[in-house]
This record gives sequence, C-alpha cells and structure tokens, in this order.
Amino acid sequence: MNLRHPHLILTQQPYIGHPTDDAEVLEWHIPGLPYSIPYRVIENQVQILRVFHNAQRRPETWLNTI
Repeated sequence: MNLRHPHLILTQQPYIGHPTDDAEVLEWHIPGLPYSIPYRVIENQVQILRVFHNAQRRPETWLNTI
C-alpha cells in the first residue's frame, strides 16, 4: 500500500473505508498516520470531503464540512 498517495488507494479500492453515520459517507483511517479521509463514491468517482487529523474534534456530520 503506497501511503504517499492515499487518494490513489481510494481510486483503486473505493470501498476500503468503513460506513459512518452519514449514509453515503465512508471513512478511511490512513494506516500509520493520524489522519482520516471521509469520502463518498458518486457515479464511480471518489469525492474526498476533507482530510481530517484525528486529534481534531469530529463534526456531527461530514456532509456539512464540504
């Protein structure tokens, strides 16, 4: 797994993340780094909502952050 380019991993394995409380949003915790990427897959395209440092306070919903 190439962690220098996590967006490439998401394009190759778009369902690698786990479901969130937001029905259409998945979240992937980048292995070995303190970051998570909330994203969604729309019409075979990955839409990254943000890059989130795990020390930050999580928003109630990822969809309000875009």
